[in-house]
Amino acid sequence: MRGQAAMEYLFTYGWALFIVVIVLAILIGTGIFSAGWFTPNECVFQPDFTCSSYILYRTGADTKLEATLHNGLGFGIRIVTIMVKTSNIGEEGEHEWGYSPAPAAGVVPNGGTYELGGPGGIAFLGGSQPVAGASKTVQIAITYVNCGANESFCKGPGYGSPDPNKDYRYITGKITTRIEQK
Repeated sequence: MRGQAAMEYLFTYGWALFIVVIVLAILIGTGIFSAGWFTPNECVFQPDFTCSSYILYRTGADTKLEATLHNGLGFGIRIVTIMVKTSNIGEEGEHEWGYSPAPAAGVVPNGGTYELGGPGGIAFLGGSQPVAGASKTVQIAITYVNCGANESFCKGPGYGSPDPNKDYRYITGKITTRIEQK
């Protein structure tokens, strides 16, 4: 009798334990317990220079970043350079990518928007590409000139020549998101 009761006990609770193990295996397999799952998606710049939409995605063998930035600084700006710092995207380890938009493309009026990297975004080419679903942070540093104080630089045919010691301003931000697959 005791042997039968022990076997029934093991059989009943053994199935319950087996089901718990199967459910845990499925949850771990989905990646829900990975650190990237708990990392919030965010695009953070300064309060008057925001971003409304952003995506980091794999396309073929490359990774691309697209973001729409909004100028609420109270004056127009001309973006001179954009530096993007990545870690294990395109290149192994940390890498800086530099861009200089065409003069007309870099002018963003007050209240206007700017597509980071132009149509199609910024492509990170190279052999070290992250997998879709991985959480990554991209740091962005934008050098700009105030068009209100340097009107000729923003509108003239030669675009003038600002004084690098006093006319250049900087905006930094970061985008943290999971990589999508397109």
